[in-house]
Amino acid sequence: MLKLRDQLLFILLLVGLIPSLLISYEAYTHHKNQALALSKELTQKKLNLVANRLSSELSEAESLIRLYARSSQVRELDFNTFMPFLTSELSHLKPKYEKFILGLPNGNFYNTSGANLQQGGIRTFDDTQADSPPRSISNRDYWQQTIQNDTSNGAVTYISNPMISYTTGVKQVVIASSILDKENSKKAMIGLSIPWSYIHTLVQELIKDNFSNISEDAKVMLISDDGTYWYHWDSEKIIRLKTDQNGQFILNAQGEKKVIKFNILGEDNSALIDIGKQMLSGKAGIAAIKYDTAMHHLVYQAIPGSRYSIGFLSNEETIMAPVKANLNHTLMIILFSLLTIIALGLIFAHFLSAPLAALVEKLALLASGDKSVTPIKTKTRELQVLSDAIFNLYHQIEQQSQRLAKSQERFSLVVKGANDGIWDLNILEHSVYFSPRWKEIIGYTDDELDNQYEVYQKHIHPEDKQRVNELFSAFIDSDNNNNQCQFRMIKKDGSIVHILTRSIIIRDKHNKATRMIGANTDISELIEKEQEVISLNKELESKVHQRTNELEQALSKAESANAAKSTFLSNMSHEIRTPMNGIIGLTNLCLTTELSAQQRAYLEKVTLSSKNLLKILNEILDFNKIESNMVELEFDDVNLNQLAQQIESLMGPSAEEKGISFKLIVESSLPDYVITDQFRLSQVLLNLIGNAIKFTPSGEVILAIKHLVDPVNNTIDAFFSVIDTGIGIENTQDLFIPFKQEDASTTRKFGGTGLGLSISKKL
Repeated sequence: MLKLRDQLLFILLLVGLIPSLLISYEAYTHHKNQALALSKELTQKKLNLVANRLSSELSEAESLIRLYARSSQVRELDFNTFMPFLTSELSHLKPKYEKFILGLPNGNFYNTSGANLQQGGIRTFDDTQADSPPRSISNRDYWQQTIQNDTSNGAVTYISNPMISYTTGVKQVVIASSILDKENSKKAMIGLSIPWSYIHTLVQELIKDNFSNISEDAKVMLISDDGTYWYHWDSEKIIRLKTDQNGQFILNAQGEKKVIKFNILGEDNSALIDIGKQMLSGKAGIAAIKYDTAMHHLVYQAIPGSRYSIGFLSNEETIMAPVKANLNHTLMIILFSLLTIIALGLIFAHFLSAPLAALVEKLALLASGDKSVTPIKTKTRELQVLSDAIFNLYHQIEQQSQRLAKSQERFSLVVKGANDGIWDLNILEHSVYFSPRWKEIIGYTDDELDNQYEVYQKHIHPEDKQRVNELFSAFIDSDNNNNQCQFRMIKKDGSIVHILTRSIIIRDKHNKATRMIGANTDISELIEKEQEVISLNKELESKVHQRTNELEQALSKAESANAAKSTFLSNMSHEIRTPMNGIIGLTNLCLTTELSAQQRAYLEKVTLSSKNLLKILNEILDFNKIESNMVELEFDDVNLNQLAQQIESLMGPSAEEKGISFKLIVESSLPDYVITDQFRLSQVLLNLIGNAIKFTPSGEVILAIKHLVDPVNNTIDAFFSVIDTGIGIENTQDLFIPFKQEDASTTRKFGGTGLGLSISKKL
């Protein structure tokens, strides 16, 4: 700590120094503003020289491309003529220019970087393949401006926005010009590309030539009249290829890699956007801007004779160099003033500090417990009043301390009787008090733990720490004054104790939390009882899970049995059908021999019975396939009229044999073809028509095919219906249940397995 004399010296020093500082500051500000204004003016003039040089470069490039556009070797558009000529010219133009591009009205193009000689020299996706599709520059702005969008009668010269070459992958800009025929009509365009590396080198050299204190790459940007970065100190902001989240290049509709361009009006920095608007309007100026957390000055102006503007971002040091020199001069003056004031302050400090030193000495004795000390005697009225007031205040504090000690004793007895751990957190000072019972709950005596906030944080269970801290932070920020929270703490022996803490917030007149007081209760025994209940619940869930597994195993066995049944039916149907086909074949051979009428009748009945049995076997096999999900539908174009005629030819004789008529109705508005599985559709229709003929003793059976319009799916559907004048169906409840017919009398009279409708339904 400083002695009183030194403090007085310091005060006098400040009193004398303030006027000097004010005068120095005023002088510094005046010189700073003048120096800053001159520095800005000089910076703008230097940037103007850079802009004029760039204007000359662009004009030279435009003149050069117009000259090539009018050359006889190019205007004829003969590949064998213009390509050697341009290749030879390019050898003299490198490295300033990278390549020539010659674009046709259809978007196809030639360039000096390669050619597909099998397609007349145009560039293709694979120049080694005769059938490779041609590349196109129809989406390039220089082709659009010189051919597609230009309606004038003369040649047009245009400098493109930045792009990435299809064929070389180089970042570049293209200076392009229209190629006119003898009638001055546009027949093609020619472009000359400038690689970004040359532009970068040129810009940096121009800046360093005019700004001698630039030691690294300058922060320069060029923008076109639509705000697109034509050049930027960050090469990633000029143009780059677009990739997906896996780093793969994204292609456009023509199969070319998509690119991303950047615009000054899309920047996150609002100040930079405002400057960009000024640049787009062709204005010049200088503005302070925060960039990369530091203040810079952005100087900008239009490039004469072009549609571009240039901006130069200069750091504070470059602009403020003259100002700093002025500051050093001012500081020397202030230092001289400071030394003068110190000398005068030493004299005055000694004169004023003597009575104050005596007062400090008496106060030190009073603080050590010497109550016999009396106030000082001095001729300085203010010091005498201060001394008397301090001693009176000391006696009042002594009386208050005695009363406070009694209050603390009573509070301690109340806290001890409550058996809760009390804590008191001063939020503003970040200090805390823990009662002895608070420490006892976690296994410590009062003198084993300090009253520090870090002690509380250390003993919270790691898994609960974040939750508790977030809860108390939210409590402090809310309008609530009462809160409670349950968490775990680590005891001295490493065991865990469960705590329920209740707390209140004390707030000032502005509702800001200043203090939090609470009590911790040990609820470990209660938590233990809760855990017992949870354990019983888990045991019950385990038994339920066991019973569920047993039911799933039983279900699995049932499914296995069903699969075995299906396998058995398939095997048996196949094994029986093989000898049955033999019986039918041998019976048919017998019928071709000389037989008596009675023998022929017997054999025909054998054939009929065998065919009926074979039909039953086929139905059982089909049913088993459907049940086992082994049926696969094959969709194809099906002629509806041919399908209907085939069914009529198959079922007509059966109807004729019973003496009933079979009619076919096909609406003429139906399309000729539909998409379906012809075999399975025929199987369903033959099944339904066969049933209709079987159960119709007289009258007719009709197959009607109509068309329905489905407005939801916007389709035309074919709708099939079978109508008969037979006995009808009274009980439809079990109509599609396998192996079940209407009643036993039906089975006896008409036969069948009861599988036909079930198979049709499933198909």
